[in-house]
Amino acid sequence: MHVGICEDEEIYKKLVAEKVTVFFAQHGETPVLDVFSDGAPFLQRMQQGIRYDLILLDLQLEHSDGMDIAEKLRKLDAKVPLIFVTGMENRAAEGYSVEAMDYVVKSKLDERLPKALSRFWEKRKDSCLLFETSEGETVILSFRDILWVESQGRGVKVSTAKKEFINSSLPVGKVTAQLPEADFLEIYKSVYAQVREIKRIGTDQVIMSNEAALPLSRRRRKAVMVKVLESVKGRLT
Repeated sequence: MHVGICEDEEIYKKLVAEKVTVFFAQHGETPVLDVFSDGAPFLQRMQQGIRYDLILLDLQLEHSDGMDIAEKLRKLDAKVPLIFVTGMENRAAEGYSVEAMDYVVKSKLDERLPKALSRFWEKRKDSCLLFETSEGETVILSFRDILWVESQGRGVKVSTAKKEFINSSLPVGKVTAQLPEADFLEIYKSVYAQVREIKRIGTDQVIMSNEAALPLSRRRRKAVMVKVLESVKGRLT
């Protein structure tokens, strides 16, 4: 669980970080927190390829406007859940333009932040794959973190940027049936790649964001190119 917090007031910076840590600890998670005092270094971190599971953003920062930061981060990551934490009650409606999932007023932080985090947690469960490995370990994998899924003998392998998970007896179709159709595409027989993680397309292979090369069916090449271009345009608009 990787959480980004952008807040310039020290007291709220500490309070938000503490409440986020406590909430996820109660749900068996130990979050990694990146805490920023302003928007520029936060956006720079995202531009370097860091992907967050959740972002909490103040609307009124000392050197930048939070809404401007939100619009820019949406171009870098259109789907990351975003919660505004701010003292400005009159700007709640602006959150719709950047698809913020919640708006927490600082004066009601104790009451509202846990509720916002609970809503995030419930939605996150619907956007994850529950996967049991051959060793009997059950892991919860966010669809956002899955780079590709492929058959492995009679089983299946799920690859993320950090690790591969294998079940040698689970049919690949049992997993791919759960993947969001808008985000994953079959690029070769029983090889499904997350479209936004495809960085280069060759004649008979694609290169993923972690530089792994995956086979590409020639008859699927055009469909893959169209889907990748749509994904890129969607992030730029």
